[in-house]
Amino acid sequence: MYSAITEQEFWEHLQSVSAEVDDAIAVFHTYEEILRLGSEEDAVFRAFNANAMFWNVQKVSLQTTIFVALNRLFETDANALSIHRLLNETLAHSEFFSKDALRKRKLDLKIEPEYLDALIDDAWPRLMRQNCGT
Repeated sequence: MYSAITEQEFWEHLQSVSAEVDDAIAVFHTYEEILRLGSEEDAVFRAFNANAMFWNVQKVSLQTTIFVALNRLFETDANALSIHRLLNETLAHSEFFSKDALRKRKLDLKIEPEYLDALIDDAWPRLMRQNCGT
């Protein structure tokens, strides 16, 4: 199902899903901050009460936005650009994560070839140390 994807398309999908996650996090923290300010600051609480309908609409809008974003991220339809699709594409295309593919991406970024050998040779051990704490 995902075999026709190019490496460029994969990275574009990753960036899109990452942007969706970032947006959902920003909306969540905005919602949480509004709740915090209203409960901890008397002046803010009074301002919220003075314009209660406005602030209630804001809170409901943020809640709705969070649920819409989560729905998009976790949509299971094969055509949806979601975390499920991205994971399936990742599993179907391990070649995108090979040392040769990394070398090509770094060369495309104009990384000097003399630095590449050490960078590429150390890529997976460094990644494992960073992510596994070893």
